[in-house]
Amino acid sequence: MSAIVKSLHSGQKASFETALTLGRLGSESLERLSRLNIETGCLAIEASVNEGKNMLGTKDPQELLALQSSLLEPAIAGTLAYLRSVWEIVVQSAEQASAVVEHNAGEMNRLLASTLEQTAKAAPAGSEFAVAAVKSAIDTANSAYDSFSKSTRKAVELAEANISAATKAVPQRARKVA
Repeated sequence: MSAIVKSLHSGQKASFETALTLGRLGSESLERLSRLNIETGCLAIEASVNEGKNMLGTKDPQELLALQSSLLEPAIAGTLAYLRSVWEIVVQSAEQASAVVEHNAGEMNRLLASTLEQTAKAAPAGSEFAVAAVKSAIDTANSAYDSFSKSTRKAVELAEANISAATKAVPQRARKVA
């Protein structure tokens, strides 16, 4: 088997391993989200039953109104806690997937560079321009990928800051409304 074919085979194997890893990470994230949804659903049912019992135990409309308004803040806090948990799972999953993809991209770049060198050595005279053009295209693609990765990280950081600010502001507004 030639060195070029071996490089291509290694690249295919690395891509397959990456796909398997990403599939496993996706399944784990889905499992975590499912577990969170089940736990949140059970807590919501339990809270609804308790709130219903408390409402049925009220003696007059003012007591019922006071009870209803006291339920607003815990409901908002529970919703925000749920949303924070979902966000954490999504961010952790994205970070893990990004790390896997970045590692694979590095491996693929090394394999591609090696294959390109081997191809250049075996190429006929005068093909240096074509090899240089391919190398330039690869460098440009890598640069674009790096810029995209940095922009994505900044967007995630900004979203995290906005979610954090929103989760702090909403309970304060709920208290004012109640």
